[in-house]
Amino acid sequence: MSRNKENLSQPVYDTLLQRIMRNEISAGERISENKLATEFGVSRTVIHTVLLQLKQDGLIKMIPRSSPQIEVYSADAIKDIGTIRVALDTLAIKLAMLYGSQADYLELEKLAKECQRGLLTKDEYLQHTADSKFHLHLAKISQNRLLYQFQNDLYLRVNFILLTHHDTVTNHAVHVQDHFDLIQAMLQRDERYAQEIITRHLISYYNLKENYPPHFFSSDSTPRR
Repeated sequence: MSRNKENLSQPVYDTLLQRIMRNEISAGERISENKLATEFGVSRTVIHTVLLQLKQDGLIKMIPRSSPQIEVYSADAIKDIGTIRVALDTLAIKLAMLYGSQADYLELEKLAKECQRGLLTKDEYLQHTADSKFHLHLAKISQNRLLYQFQNDLYLRVNFILLTHHDTVTNHAVHVQDHFDLIQAMLQRDERYAQEIITRHLISYYNLKENYPPHFFSSDSTPRR
């Protein structure tokens, strides 16, 4: 992409991304490239470039001979992402406990508090963004570049699912509290409990118990007393 086109497309990308993540453009809604080009005062080529990037991010569906539309994740797609996230996050925790510093844990706590503030103020955008950043930071602490890349590639998809399928969480307060409990387990070097928390946290959110046999995930066991 040329420097000029990149300079033109970035603000358009940032604006559309925020609209999607704030649910100002709903899942399944169709998008007019002509209208966007007029609104932003850029060519359709620039708009198309932005939409291709959002497609790569997993937020836009490009349909041949039809208008692009905001992605709609099926139950199977959500299950697949949830399954991968259990595997990635449990590994991230093991590595984060090995390599994490006090500063790393403080950053996790900061993100957990932002997520909690989003819940208390009913700011879903803040809550979901901080939630995704929390898990992404776990991968960063792992010091495994591929693991971080995989999580980063899933970041916007996960954030979008949090936005469009938030009703799957029956108790948001417990879901948010899991972040603080996880940090404490990691600080206390209790890997087994940390693994139980993250596995329960993700299994609950993605409804994975309905898709796999009991105890399929090693940490999906009777809660500790």
